[in-house]
Amino acid sequence: MNAMVQQNSASENNLSVLKVAQARAKRLSREDMLAKRIKELEALNAQLESLVSTDPLTGLLNRRGLEQSLARTMAESNRKAIYSVVALLDLDSFKRINDQYGHSAGDEVLKTVAQTIKENVRAIDSVARIGGDEFVILMPSTCLYEGTRVAERIRQAIANLNLYPDDEGRVVTTSIGIERLPLGPSTVQAVVTATESALHTSKTIGKNCVSVA
Repeated sequence: MNAMVQQNSASENNLSVLKVAQARAKRLSREDMLAKRIKELEALNAQLESLVSTDPLTGLLNRRGLEQSLARTMAESNRKAIYSVVALLDLDSFKRINDQYGHSAGDEVLKTVAQTIKENVRAIDSVARIGGDEFVILMPSTCLYEGTRVAERIRQAIANLNLYPDDEGRVVTTSIGIERLPLGPSTVQAVVTATESALHTSKTIGKNCVSVA
């Protein structure tokens, strides 16, 4: 009789342990599923953020993406009391390519120019296409002299490209305006406005050059 009672008691204990283990396994399974779902949502949010801040044609930042990058750069510049540099690029006579060869050819030119700019800046620099054939380069922790050297290197690299579809030796050039960002809060429009006068100077004196505001 005692042996039977002990056997039943052991069976009940084993059953209790099994139930606890099963409950724990279910809980861990739910936690794993929840953690996996959270990671999936985080990845989806990152993809959505990339879509709304990236220019679909060139893969560069768009105006929204530049605004975010500018806010980070200005905050760091103010915190460290160091200046940054911004350059505004505009392709010379780009309308001629669209008119003569079509917008598809123009799009290919824009993509090639975008890639060329990216190849000539640092990883910490931000490059954006803010509309049409206008590009902005934001160079954090950079003096005006060094920023001008980078702009000149990009100007030469673009001028060396063979971008015309008919391959007649004509080149696409760019005019660039560059200025040191003031310390303090700013917006993309304020940045563009600050460099437009320098860009206008480049256009006025013959294009295919770099001017400092």
